[in-house]
Amino acid sequence: MGGKVYNFDTEDKSKRTQHYEWLLPVHFKSTESRSKDDSQILYLQVRTTTVQRTLVANTHVLDFGEIPVAFKKT
Repeated sequence: MGGKVYNFDTEDKSKRTQHYEWLLPVHFKSTESRSKDDSQILYLQVRTTTVQRTLVANTHVLDFGEIPVAFKKT
């Protein structure tokens, strides 16, 4: 199986993205089947994307205290 990768905007590091296409085999068998050879294969096509990180925390712990649901604290 395997996958394909496509690179975009490789010259500009801030805009660079990678797009992947995967073809994954999924093996399944009916719960009612009693035969060991009665399995089937379904191929699932998956597409994923990676982008440059935009937010990187430089501390080990972020503690905002207790904040109720639907409230915010800055």
